[in-house]
Amino acid sequence: MGSKFSKSSSLKQKSKKEELNASNQKEEKPQVVETVISEAIENVKEPSNNINSDIKTSVSVLVPEVKDLSAKRQDVTGENVSPSTIQLPESVIVKKEASLDPLKTDLGEGSIPPKEEETSSPAAKGPKKIDYIGTQTDGSLLSAALPVSIKLPEDVLYWVPVFGEPLVRNFVNSDWKMREQALSNLHRLLNSSKWIKLNRTEDAWKCIYDLLSRSLKDKVAPLYYASLDLLALAICEFATHLPLPPIHEGLDIVLPLVLHRVGNNNARIQESSIQSILNLLDSSRGVSAASIPQVVGQILSPVPGKVNANGILISPQFVGRLNLLAALIDREILHRDSQENTSVSLRNNIVTPLNDTNNDTVPSITTPPPQSSIGDADSTPLANFLPSDKVLAFVRPCLDNPDDKVRQSAVRVIVRLYCWRRLYGETLAPEKYLGPIKPALMQVLTKHFEDVDSNKQG
Repeated sequence: MGSKFSKSSSLKQKSKKEELNASNQKEEKPQVVETVISEAIENVKEPSNNINSDIKTSVSVLVPEVKDLSAKRQDVTGENVSPSTIQLPESVIVKKEASLDPLKTDLGEGSIPPKEEETSSPAAKGPKKIDYIGTQTDGSLLSAALPVSIKLPEDVLYWVPVFGEPLVRNFVNSDWKMREQALSNLHRLLNSSKWIKLNRTEDAWKCIYDLLSRSLKDKVAPLYYASLDLLALAICEFATHLPLPPIHEGLDIVLPLVLHRVGNNNARIQESSIQSILNLLDSSRGVSAASIPQVVGQILSPVPGKVNANGILISPQFVGRLNLLAALIDREILHRDSQENTSVSLRNNIVTPLNDTNNDTVPSITTPPPQSSIGDADSTPLANFLPSDKVLAFVRPCLDNPDDKVRQSAVRVIVRLYCWRRLYGETLAPEKYLGPIKPALMQVLTKHFEDVDSNKQG
């Protein structure tokens, strides 16, 4: 019995020792974790020039050991422990956040001061900085040191003695407002009697029409209108004081540009172009009577266009050119009517311009006030420069045009021409020059001619 009791007691003692050893092992594992955490805290507390790098180092050392400890604890206790469940002391967490955001710490050595609030005053902001090349100066030599902003083309260098370099630079400027300002300045120069007396030469005229040959091609509408005003003033100042050859040379260059804009779809550009050409034919404002044939020849020049499959010339220029011819004949009718000044004959009435191009009816007959004539009163009338056969030869292809507006404009010109020649007591036979045309158009023309004749008899 004694031996059995001693064996049982020894077994109980062994089991107690094993339980004590197991409990000691359980207590040692948290002590190791606390030791590692304390070492991380000491690393955070130690001063370092690069706080973020120290934190990364301590965390990189801490995380693998915590993972090993969690794995060992799982073997001993059978519990699942992840590194995220291990909570650090609050002092460590606060210091870690402070080290990651230095702006939240108190000002000290190695810290970044807070950004000062910007003031809204202009003096505080100062002028906006621009990029520059080379060394900066105090500004005293700035105008001499900077290169010329605009390099003059070689083909306009001969303008400089006439207009001056600043004006020429504005003419070739890429900013259209500067070009418009240059045209306005030149307009003022032409109005200056002192400048005109010194520069009313062939060289100055050549510079002006060379300039106009560029500005009349400008796509900016205000520049085109300014160029037309400059052309009218230049013709008025130079045409009567210079020989005809240089005047004709300039008109040969400028007139085709204006005629091209007569066919523009913009109504204002078309009307301005027509009025500019009519002013050129007015001797009180424009060229002399000797230059009228040259202007009329440009008006009756062939219209550029394309020929369709039926052999008919198609061009957007036709309507504008026909409207120009109608306006030209209307002004001559006004001149003839103002000379006669009677109230019972056809010479006391004119065919007014049609504003509606789709109206085929006979224009209304009104009595206009006296108007300025085209050409000098003592010179040969425009009828000799604008013969009927040439006008009808120009208009004839337009009667077959597929565009209804072109046909309407052609009929209008023929009716005005018939009325104009009747004022001079002549009989016009359009069928002689027009040849075979469509019966419907011939009926319209015949009706208009009968109305003109009935008004003459009345």
